Amino acid sequence: MKTVRLIRGRDEWLVKYDGRRRTVTVEGPAPESEQVHRWLVTPRRLVNPKGSMVVESPIRTWAYIRQAVDVDLYARFMMRAHF
Repeated sequence: MKTVRLIRGRDEWLVKYDGRRRTVTVEGPAPESEQVHRWLVTPRRLVNPKGSMVVESPIRTWAYIRQAVDVDLYARFMMRAHF
């Protein structure tokens, strides 16, 4: 089980990732915990290196979650990540 701690002001959320089952749980104050969970499990359309569109789920790999949390979650929710 891998974890990421998200911080915004005095509030904290804990994201737990189970790579074997490819599941994620988010603990912390509502409604952001539900929003972050929904954001992490919703598939996205991305352009692959060949230029075609693919559907990618953020919880597919730990590396994808790290990148998504570092960049996208900060831009959307103003949360800092601590790995």
